[in-house]
Formats: sequence, C-alpha cells, structure tokens
Amino acid sequence: MSAAFSPHRLLREYLAARGLAMPAGASARKVVEEAHELAAECRRDTPEPAKIMHELADVVFAAMVVAEHHGFTVEEAMRSKIELDTGRERSHPGSGCST
Repeated sequence: MSAAFSPHRLLREYLAARGLAMPAGASARKVVEEAHELAAECRRDTPEPAKIMHELADVVFAAMVVAEHHGFTVEEAMRSKIELDTGRERSHPGSGCST
C-alpha cells in the first residue's frame, strides 16, 4: 500500500468535495443498507465492475464512519478480527470457525 493512500483521507476528501460534514456513525444501519446494494449488484446476471466498485466504496465509507464514531479505524477493526479469529482457531483447531 502506498504511503500516500489513506482510506480515511479519501473519505474526508469525498465529503469535503460535496460540502458535507462527517456523518454521525452511531448506527451500523447504513453499512447494512450499502451492503445490500452491493450484494444486489453482484447477483446481477452481468454485474458491471464499475457499479460493484461504487457499491463497495459505499460499504467501506459507511464502515469507516461507524469506526471513527467509536474511536478506531477500519484497519484496527480488521486487525482485531484477525487476532480474535486466530485465537479461536488455536483453541478449536479444525472447527472451521473463522468468519
């Protein structure tokens, strides 16, 4: 990953370009709504990569708002999940519980 790349910077630039403030992220409902739209696009007979990228970005941006509202980043959440799943796999080898 390039040192210049920052999803959080991209989110702030996206909002600033549209004159929007950082939305309140107390609810994860927006993440779910965006995920449904992504799933719908992926289920199409001929999904369009540009539309998939658009919907995926909406999911990521929504998740970032929730993370920032709760005082962490999406990267920190992902690292925490990896650590948790690794601990589960060590305590229950072969269980297949890694989601």
